Amino acid sequence: MTAVVKTAAIVIPIDGQNYEIDDVTPTGRQLRDDAGLSPASAFILILIEGRGARSIGLDEMVDLRTLTNPLFRSFENDRIYTCTLNERGFEWGDEAISDVELRTFGEIPSEHELLLDSDGDRVIEPGTNVRLKREGVERIISRKPKKFKICVEGDFLPWPKGTITTEEIAEIGGWDVSIGVIEVDEDQNERTLKPGEIIKLRPGLSYGKKLCFKRGA
Repeated sequence: MTAVVKTAAIVIPIDGQNYEIDDVTPTGRQLRDDAGLSPASAFILILIEGRGARSIGLDEMVDLRTLTNPLFRSFENDRIYTCTLNERGFEWGDEAISDVELRTFGEIPSEHELLLDSDGDRVIEPGTNVRLKREGVERIISRKPKKFKICVEGDFLPWPKGTITTEEIAEIGGWDVSIGVIEVDEDQNERTLKPGEIIKLRPGLSYGKKLCFKRGA
């Protein structure tokens, strides 16, 4: 009589909860069923592994033995959104993804900046979401922050990021923002900044130009 060897179950996390999967090569449908995602066809299932993420089709087989520290996320949605994160393919089941999720899944150091490369290297501010395109691919990259200096009333002061607000300028300049802040460009044209306005800085003085700020009248 031939002995039947039962394969040990594999524990995998789906939506933050651990599930014991008896079949080491389940289909996407089986994974959804095991996690109670019903009907299976109403859910997008995303596999996050190795700083990338991809969708798992209903009839696609997944060999759980080959995965290293996988995470699964489900979305009750019928649309897959696509981006690249540091040149790695990244699929998502929602039109929005937070900077925290990008940093966590992409294993991006906290001291690095996140930038939306497809939007002119726009910095993704902490606590914000990236809105993914319905068509096309968003490109998201990370890098060590560039060093900036801003001129405030004749003093060149270091600044850790590529943007600064009206209120931050007043704070480092040492006056109340109610006094106002004036931006002076390289041609000495003056402009009064609005409350809460975000100004994009140029890195260092490498371009031979500078943004200089002084108190409002």
